[in-house]
Amino acid sequence: MYLDDVVVFMVAPGDFNRDRLVDLNDLSALTGRWLHEGSACTADLNSDGKVDFKDFSILGQNWSGER
Repeated sequence: MYLDDVVVFMVAPGDFNRDRLVDLNDLSALTGRWLHEGSACTADLNSDGKVDFKDFSILGQNWSGER
């Protein structure tokens, strides 16, 4: 077996599209699920079962802005 050009990186909480930026695209993903509840909600960043200001705060703490 041979591996070449393998890249491993950490995804910041709130980087929903995994482009290594927490930006307007990710904010759009969060607001699209705003006030949704349930265990399978991917925008629930703190795993409390709902998308609210606590999740917005986590996204804000990891904000990268635009390139």
